[in-house]
Amino acid sequence: MAIKLMARRKGNFIAAVSALVIGIMVILFNSLIFNGVAQGVLRDIADYRFGHIVVSKNEGNFNKDTLQIIRYIEGYPYVQAAAPRLSSVAWFNSTDGFTKNEVDKIPVVGVDPARDPGSSKLFQTITNGSFVKSDGEIVLGSQVARDLKAGIGSRIDAKMIDSTGQTVIKRFVVVGISESPGGLAFDSSVIMTIDAVRDITNQPDETGQIIVRLSDSSYQDDLKSKLLKAYSLNNLNVETIEEAGEETLEGIRSGIAFINLVGLFGMLSASFAIVTILMLIVSSKTRDIGIMKAIGAKSKDILVVFVLQGFIIGCLAAVSGFAVGTALALYLQSIEFSFGPGLILEVVYDPMFTLQSSLFAIVLGTAASVYPAYRASKLEPVDAMRPG
Repeated sequence: MAIKLMARRKGNFIAAVSALVIGIMVILFNSLIFNGVAQGVLRDIADYRFGHIVVSKNEGNFNKDTLQIIRYIEGYPYVQAAAPRLSSVAWFNSTDGFTKNEVDKIPVVGVDPARDPGSSKLFQTITNGSFVKSDGEIVLGSQVARDLKAGIGSRIDAKMIDSTGQTVIKRFVVVGISESPGGLAFDSSVIMTIDAVRDITNQPDETGQIIVRLSDSSYQDDLKSKLLKAYSLNNLNVETIEEAGEETLEGIRSGIAFINLVGLFGMLSASFAIVTILMLIVSSKTRDIGIMKAIGAKSKDILVVFVLQGFIIGCLAAVSGFAVGTALALYLQSIEFSFGPGLILEVVYDPMFTLQSSLFAIVLGTAASVYPAYRASKLEPVDAMRPG
């Protein structure tokens, strides 16, 4: 009976299903995009900045114990490599003909040329030239290179403050330009060897942080707990990539929550469309309802018929939404989908989230039918069959 009543208003029925499907697709698409952005950002900061685990001290730097800690870390079979880094800040200038170009307070990252390529993909961001190999070489982030008007072979002077407060100036040769997708590496920084940073800042043997790359990132928490236990007296600060990148991801997650809220309101709007359509069916079928009651149908039977209509609309929307959502997710997962300034999204199909979003359409469709069903069940046979 429920299907028969809906079949007589196919246009309205299709509109109700379509409205719910669109609501499902808004939620799924935005979730795929924004979660893809979040995962892409997480992937890139792991590849370039922090590895899967970043180890530092709560106060000060590591000293001569750096190599011992690295060897301990690399003793675990799921650890791919570990490398030391030391950061600082510098002032740079270069001469272009008769023009002197200067940049101030540029972040400097010192890397171990032998170990860093195993622990990060920073070396892969070199778009021109090569990675640093010796202490007199420097790689400029693309933004810094533009500001200094410097290229491969340019000689630039770096001014840094050492640990005693003295100003130290050293000349470097530019051997590479670094630029990363989405700018999540060191596009606004410079890269030199860790020994060069140690020498200029008068911090021999010091290391600011140790970045660790795992063959399987699911072991992050395991390695973190083992490090904190093994070096409980060393005042270590051990962070997983999610913890290290929390500040970067916070804004993205807020965006995900907001967009999902927009999708939810879209589905709620669709539920009002269902209410309207079912009310139209009730209005146009009052005579049929009266006949049903006259031949013995009870109010609860009428209630069930109209609630069933909402349930059927929700089920069809759920099946359609799940099928289309799955196809879209698998397609986006199979291609390199870019967002923003070159950031490649890390789209991951989540069948559970897709199913939950689709099932919500059933709940919404059924709930939207309750009021029209109640109105229909309250019609009296005499009133329902009265002409006009």
